[in-house]
Amino acid sequence: LQTINITLRILFRPRAELLPKHFLQIWPQFDAIELITQRTLISQRISELLIQRAAQFGLLLDDISITHLSFRSEFTSAVELKQVAQQDVE
Repeated sequence: LQTINITLRILFRPRAELLPKHFLQIWPQFDAIELITQRTLISQRISELLIQRAAQFGLLLDDISITHLSFRSEFTSAVELKQVAQQDVE
């Protein structure tokens, strides 16, 4: 008998047609302002949720990051104007 050690690297991506379902389970917990102001906290929470879900399938997730986050230009402008107004008050 021979002992064999093997290390695997698995590259995967989510099925695009299932993304709306998965994100609906995660994203409704946060509003747009929270996504901007508490990005680190929300990233940690999303990581926790995805790690728990992957563990149900025997998968360990090493790294999860929000790599891009964007909103409609009208919303972004409104947020920027609000921040400027708050800075002016201070």
